[in-house]
Amino acid sequence: MSTYPTFAAHQEAIWTQLSARLGDSWDGTKVRIDDGPWSLVMDSYNISSDDWKAGHTRMSAPYLNPEGFRFNIYEKGAFSWLGKLLGAQDIKVGDAPLDDAWVIQSNSPAKIRVFLEDQPIRDGIMAMPECELRLHDDEGEFDHPTEEGARFDELLFSCAGLLADPEQLARAYALFARALNRLCTLGSAYTDAP
Repeated sequence: MSTYPTFAAHQEAIWTQLSARLGDSWDGTKVRIDDGPWSLVMDSYNISSDDWKAGHTRMSAPYLNPEGFRFNIYEKGAFSWLGKLLGAQDIKVGDAPLDDAWVIQSNSPAKIRVFLEDQPIRDGIMAMPECELRLHDDEGEFDHPTEEGARFDELLFSCAGLLADPEQLARAYALFARALNRLCTLGSAYTDAP
């Protein structure tokens, strides 16, 4: 078991700082909060083509992932069948509403099932339509090795739309924080090299 601090020990301070910076009107500006060993970035980005433009909100936090555990959870949509056709898995976790409405992929089916035994995480996912919760190799601003050469991975939450309503932001943050805490509890996340 790691002696490194979990995200739970810092989440209230991070959320307080994040709320203060976002204020009542989130305009999509990048917000980075550092508290203790944890960093959280919240920002927005656009996906556009000639005919349309869609804004997205995302939160991310880097950490060391000693087991190389990976997952991707996203709502089923019109093109979900294409992923299956190309060989992407859709793991069933035994929760019919979640299994029916969301695609769950992981390099460890057993671990993702344990991760999703947490009812507040399942409820949080179900309450955030058009969103994705992903644990992957960090390729963003945290993509730098430690002194020992280990690289950070990233927990990423992204959601279609610019979340400006304080209640929406609070729900998104609660899901993100709960997921990161759960990874720490399961020994799948450390803030520094264990």
